[in-house]
Amino acid sequence: MTENRRYINYIDDTVVSTLEEWAMRDSVKAAADYVTDSVDEDGIENALRHFGLIG
Repeated sequence: MTENRRYINYIDDTVVSTLEEWAMRDSVKAAADYVTDSVDEDGIENALRHFGLIG
């Protein structure tokens, strides 16, 4: 029983950490002047274009 309880606490801590990270991520994005796309959607290239670093 103690082993199961430790596992549940670990899951709870992981879920809480993940939710906190998502909330922080959203607040940082809301404060940003520019948010690019994901890497899968050419976000680095799009950001470089946005800031005029590539043509």
